[in-house]
Amino acid sequence: MRQSQRLESIGKLTGGVAHDFNNLLTIIIGNSEVLIDESAENATTRELAELSLVAASRGAELTSQLLAFARRQPLEPQLVAPSELLRDMKGLLRKTLTPEIELEFVSDAGA
Repeated sequence: MRQSQRLESIGKLTGGVAHDFNNLLTIIIGNSEVLIDESAENATTRELAELSLVAASRGAELTSQLLAFARRQPLEPQLVAPSELLRDMKGLLRKTLTPEIELEFVSDAGA
């Protein structure tokens, strides 16, 4: 009984945090879209805004999964291509990490 109550409490907490985090991501996504539209002449700013949009969208997907857990909804498994996920993250990681850190992305086309 106690374990069941703990799991229910964790589910409620997860749902509350995920909901609030989703609200923050909505603002980030909206502002990133505006920056992309307004930075047509500045390629660097546009690229940073696009990276922010991709990262925030990924965060929104994770938040959606947390909300599904909190509501005990069945998840919808999807096939993912790890090489594509890494490729999409490469730009974000390069901008985030210091120049002293060298990144090398090696992917298997069949992954």
